[in-house]
Amino acid sequence: MFARSVTRVIPALLTVLALGTAPWFFAADAAAQWTPDPGVMDEIFSEWDQEGSPGCAVGVYERGELLLARGYGEANLDWGVPIEPSTVFYSGSVSKQFAAATAALLHLEGRLDLDDEVRSYIPELPAYETPITVRQLVHHTSGVRDIYGLISLSGGRTADAWTDEEYLELIAAQRTLNFPAGSRYLYSNGGYYLLTTVIERVTGQRLDEAARELIFNPLEMDDTHFHQESTRIVPRRAMSYGGNHDDGFRQTYMSNFDKSGAGGLYTTIEDMAAWDRNFETGEVGGDAFLELIHTRGVLSSGDTLSYAFGLQRGEADGRPTVGHGGSFMGFRADFVRYPEEGLSVAALCNLGGINPGPLTREMALATLGQLEVDEDEGAADQDEEAADEEPEALTPPSAALRHFAGRYWSDEVGAELEIRWAGAELRLFRPGSTSAQSLDWVEGDRFRSGGWTLEFEMDEKTVTGLRLDAGRVTNLLYSRVEGS
Repeated sequence: MFARSVTRVIPALLTVLALGTAPWFFAADAAAQWTPDPGVMDEIFSEWDQEGSPGCAVGVYERGELLLARGYGEANLDWGVPIEPSTVFYSGSVSKQFAAATAALLHLEGRLDLDDEVRSYIPELPAYETPITVRQLVHHTSGVRDIYGLISLSGGRTADAWTDEEYLELIAAQRTLNFPAGSRYLYSNGGYYLLTTVIERVTGQRLDEAARELIFNPLEMDDTHFHQESTRIVPRRAMSYGGNHDDGFRQTYMSNFDKSGAGGLYTTIEDMAAWDRNFETGEVGGDAFLELIHTRGVLSSGDTLSYAFGLQRGEADGRPTVGHGGSFMGFRADFVRYPEEGLSVAALCNLGGINPGPLTREMALATLGQLEVDEDEGAADQDEEAADEEPEALTPPSAALRHFAGRYWSDEVGAELEIRWAGAELRLFRPGSTSAQSLDWVEGDRFRSGGWTLEFEMDEKTVTGLRLDAGRVTNLLYSRVEGS
């Protein structure tokens, strides 16, 4: 067996919370004890349990005690370095709970008011008709456009070297929001970059320093950090990969990437035990902190969301769950707690083709004595944009489609879209691309292309512009600058 493991059985002496007084997020039955089967875990991850393959480090926790930790595959294919429970992985959007927790602690200390307008900390932002609050950044209800989507629309690449100032300038260039602040939920990495900026301006520290002072040092998470220096040395760091066993693997790690808050957290299976333990003990922040970070967002309509402070509250097989997933540059991660059972599981992976959400649920159910898992459960919030399913292409009954052809410019992203009439169809050229995609009519003045929706604006019979919906970037206005 190629897997490397650490297995521990926790002591039976656990503190029992007073009946009826414990918050819901504490385990109800402190006397229960789970015994994960290493053989079952090996079977779940057998596909990657071999030399020359990327894989995962996995952990099973009971109330913060690491019951089982194993490594499958290799952390570095160049050198054949095996994955261990101490291997350091980039965790993608698992990071958000730590950025949100840092903001929550500052709020409880009276240093940051979550209900303040964001412009009171970041005056560079436009004065939107509906002001944005810090709390709305936490819950993805701010309407702030996703930074990765904006970078793509500007013709740039996430892999390029971007300064913090350039990120902020791009977000601040948005004269409109996806929607009025507080009216909707739409996952936004841009919102969490603004949250990072707020934290840094309140504390006068980088996010990594603030989180280290408030969370990582008190919990002795010595191998955990927010990666805000691209040249920083990270001992035992895993690299990331794309591809598969049949066609071979390729490296996808971005050495220039050093942005944190929405992502940026490097951690280990072993360090996550300390974070899991804090959900039980409240060593950092106490009960008020634990209650706050589990508080779900509320829309201006009064509707309550499932999204709390970087934590998705949900359900698996009738059991309440709390957790978050992550996905970026070939790394995949998932951390989920079953608070009523006192059980948590985590997977940190370095292959883009691995979906850890269903795997962590399978680990949990196997430990709980159930071996079947719904493959649709455990779908994590992802950093990277998932392509929408393409509808069947339609043909308008009568329309001079070529009238929509032309060049369209957006001041907010500083880039243009070009639409050409070619071969009796419209073709869309995206920023930074030399190849075109078909632009298919949906209805009226609405078209779709590769997951995007474009709605053209008319002045009598003349096309004057369009509004783009690109998933996490919506309501983006382009003006027509030239016909075709």
